[in-house]
Amino acid sequence: MNVCKGEVANRILSVGDLHWAWKLSWFFDKPESCLYFRSTRTFWTFTGTFKGVPVTIVATGMGTPMMDFVIREYWHVITGPMATVWLGTCGVVDLSCTAGDIIVASKGSVFIQTNYPALMEGDLIKGYTITKPVLPDPKLTSVILENLKEIIGPTNIKEGGNCTADSFYGSQGWND
Repeated sequence: MNVCKGEVANRILSVGDLHWAWKLSWFFDKPESCLYFRSTRTFWTFTGTFKGVPVTIVATGMGTPMMDFVIREYWHVITGPMATVWLGTCGVVDLSCTAGDIIVASKGSVFIQTNYPALMEGDLIKGYTITKPVLPDPKLTSVILENLKEIIGPTNIKEGGNCTADSFYGSQGWND
């Protein structure tokens, strides 16, 4: 990934889009002096401090394989525990949520994998494999919720679950 020990913080904020990462890096204590790297796998890494605490922001691009690369490769250049938070957009089936709401996946995340041969045979039941929920760290989730409610207000902060899929549209059941 073209980063070495000392160039990635233990606290990592992951986003899909480079422009989000770049804009978020403006909140560093000294954005003009943050470290930034572009990897051969097209990740962009920004490391600086926020209120004196070392933080890395990474733009991964889309997809679970990209996130897998980031987590595994960053793990080899940091020392100690790693806390990773993903910030991005999503679609939800909770009708109480509206555009602009922030949803914290306090109830866990599942992974959906498409079984294309079953779908081609018309078997919608076997067409998808859904994992059991993976629960987030309760302490980190609590800190995120408390801070969001304090900064933004409780009105648009929701708790729920998250689904991550191996494809963007196919695992959402789109037929086109």
